[in-house]
Amino acid sequence: QCDEKYQAYDKTIKYIEANPGVRTYRAIETGFFGIFKFGTENRAILLVFMVLISAITASLKYHHIGLRNPATKIDYKVYSLFMLIGNALLSTSVISQYRSVINSGVTPTYETVTIYWMWMILFVVLTLISLYQLFVSPPPKREGGNIGLALLSVPLYAYMALITGIVFTFFMDYPMGQGIYLGLLVEFSGIFLNLALFIWAGMLLTQTRVMDLFLNVLRPWNLAPETLTWLILI
Repeated sequence: QCDEKYQAYDKTIKYIEANPGVRTYRAIETGFFGIFKFGTENRAILLVFMVLISAITASLKYHHIGLRNPATKIDYKVYSLFMLIGNALLSTSVISQYRSVINSGVTPTYETVTIYWMWMILFVVLTLISLYQLFVSPPPKREGGNIGLALLSVPLYAYMALITGIVFTFFMDYPMGQGIYLGLLVEFSGIFLNLALFIWAGMLLTQTRVMDLFLNVLRPWNLAPETLTWLILI
């Protein structure tokens, strides 16, 4: 049996040397497999990295989702103040949870430590960005404004971070609560990555003529909105 394996190996080597294209194909195939293997083994880290990049970008450009966009000077001030407090609470929460894990007596895995550090870097950076924006606001798009409209400009993310942070920290005396719920995001990383890839593919399709051609086929049928939506999703 050992001799058969050696003979099979020698035969394979001779075939590869006689057909250089096989070596190229093997290199491409194993390269794609390496990328797939890395992505599969590091789904959680990749998800947090995507969140880190998108959150910092959205904060720098004032692109967080809210009921209205900030336009006046007071809008930007209230926006930045709420973001500052919310991000500070999240920073405190993830740092508290990290210290709890380190002091638990159980050696955390490399992936766990990496994810915690990424969360801490993310929210500390967001806190610093919000602090800077509180004192250095962009030029207002118009004059005037009031507190009521300014509160509508606050991102929904800031409201959620502020409310949960206050409840966990001051009412439940459990500052790491927010960090624990962030862990649920990591546990279901596969779902969120698949959803992100689905959205990304849709965004790429909108840059081509495929969607226009497809809709041109459907328009003459005068389909109901529900049916049209169902067909587009498929």
